[in-house]
Amino acid sequence: FCIRTASDEGQEIGFTGNCFLIVSGLFFSTQLCYLYADLYHHANSKDHRRMFLDFCHLFLEKSSNLKVHVPEWISTELERRKGDQSEEMQRTCVQGMQDIVLPDVQTHLEDF
Repeated sequence: FCIRTASDEGQEIGFTGNCFLIVSGLFFSTQLCYLYADLYHHANSKDHRRMFLDFCHLFLEKSSNLKVHVPEWISTELERRKGDQSEEMQRTCVQGMQDIVLPDVQTHLEDF
């Protein structure tokens, strides 16, 4: 998995499994959210807690630079279980976010 900027205009290239994602011109947080969620699912389980905290910090918190729309049920679940987040709850939230941003990712891919 890698994301790199090819120029100041913001060509981003991400690779995950057998899928390439190329986004030109603008920086799309939904695509990065999708790719990070995919990376989370393929990571070693001992890294999940740290990656989940990073995922929340990057995409879900109100002050996030890469903020994406967070559905009410995920916000509620995160607030309700603050400090007591099981691996199953983390997996459910990450998968839910990946499902939420997928239509936006597909729309951007159709444009290419």
